[in-house]
Amino acid sequence: MNKNKKILLAIDTCPDNPWMRDRVPAILKSLRGYNYKIIDIFEFESKEEAHKLHRMSQRLIRQKHEILDINKKFLKRINHFNPDIVVMGTIDNYSRFILPETIHEMRKNGKLVVGIFGDDEIHPRKHKIYAPLFNVVVSYVKKYSDYYNNINNVDAFYMPNSCYFHEQDFEKLQNKNDYDVVLFGAPFGIRPVLVKSLIRAGVNIRVFGSGKWFNYKEIRNYYGGFVDSQDFDKVIRKSKIVLAPLECPDGINLHMNTKIWEAVRNGRMPIVTKYDPLVFDYGFREGEEIVFYKNPEDLVKKTIHYLDRDQERLQVARKIFHTTKDKFDYVKIYSSFFKKLEKMHDDLQKKNGCMVEYDNLITIIDNTNSNFVNQEGFSYFKYRDIKELICNFNQISTPYIIFRTKNFYYSPYLNNLLYEFPEEFKGSMRILKSSDSYSSNFLGFCDTNLIVWSKKEFSNFLENKFQKIKIINNFTKTNIILAEDLCDDSQKFSTPHRCLFLAKSQNLFKDLIRKISS
Repeated sequence: MNKNKKILLAIDTCPDNPWMRDRVPAILKSLRGYNYKIIDIFEFESKEEAHKLHRMSQRLIRQKHEILDINKKFLKRINHFNPDIVVMGTIDNYSRFILPETIHEMRKNGKLVVGIFGDDEIHPRKHKIYAPLFNVVVSYVKKYSDYYNNINNVDAFYMPNSCYFHEQDFEKLQNKNDYDVVLFGAPFGIRPVLVKSLIRAGVNIRVFGSGKWFNYKEIRNYYGGFVDSQDFDKVIRKSKIVLAPLECPDGINLHMNTKIWEAVRNGRMPIVTKYDPLVFDYGFREGEEIVFYKNPEDLVKKTIHYLDRDQERLQVARKIFHTTKDKFDYVKIYSSFFKKLEKMHDDLQKKNGCMVEYDNLITIIDNTNSNFVNQEGFSYFKYRDIKELICNFNQISTPYIIFRTKNFYYSPYLNNLLYEFPEEFKGSMRILKSSDSYSSNFLGFCDTNLIVWSKKEFSNFLENKFQKIKIINNFTKTNIILAEDLCDDSQKFSTPHRCLFLAKSQNLFKDLIRKISS
């Protein structure tokens, strides 16, 4: 390759985060000879503000900046450098603000746009929704890379989690140890149980990271505080073993994280949750290059075994160090990655590289008073009352419906989702609102209050609602006034719809509610 492509990376550059310890040094080395630029993905105003935003929730980011304004600023920074290839990472960052139209605009201008995922095992449903947005997506887990590759018009790159070797000589990393075991992170899931089990077995353990560890009375004296990024490796090298739990917060499901690789690049033996991809995808041999634990009792047993056998422990650490350096060194992985992107951009220039757009699949049904700007990508049906809607329902030819009850932001990308993932839209589906937290749903790009219905489910809803209206009409002589919307199912609408009834007697009101609810 001639390395004549301009590459821009919009990534996490916060000094506290693992990217700056491992990935960025490897990226810089693998980009030698390229015309490249690295920006912080949250650098809407300044790098200082960006690093603060990395520690903030989605809601706080939205309070500080308007979403459309953020996207305009982001696109302006991209276009100022005018790269051929744009790499965005990771999804927990860009899903907080990015709109599909921003990605589409870059692709329309001939850029190869890459989305790095991460935590695929925790948010697979959310991530697959983003996959068709990009020319290329990056997954750290082979199972999910294979899955994304089976989605129409998605090209997924498998990038195994690993590390950058600041020190290439294993023996130079060995020194006097102050601790038997160290653990970095927060006390969620099974982690407090693991730590307590080691303490009770007499293991000299230290936990670092979240101050929430101090809430556990039995662990309090073993808490070492938060470790700044510049001191991180120094603390690891004071230990003999690094505890690398892969359990999710639920304590059951597993996901790949950085703890193993922080141990490996510092010449320490990790003891790891039993996790099949380390055997089948990485090729590590249990007991030779990797040590697994199956439960707290097994963890205690194996920890004590390797603490009592220094040479055996060092041999495991030495083997995983050299195997990882030979096969999974980040410099090699990223060098291969950028070569692939170069070739893909060459291929892109030979054909139309815009995001595939599908025909209209949506009808928006509207009875609001405000004017709605007609956009491409959907049909539009205006009605005055529910009876008119029911009578004319067969005129709607699309398989999906948005029943509009208030203003919302509509993205044409919704058509792609309906086409690619029809199994997600059986019945109704509420897309993420701006007030929702990042983890409360898996569609982060629609700042909206809308429901997507299948036509069949919406027809059933109308039939049910019409029956309720008939019941109410039987009470018209009692001065009952029906509000515009009858349904109060908050699971199907972004805000509960209200029914207001005025009756001459409380008993009659109760009787009405009973009949409507039956």
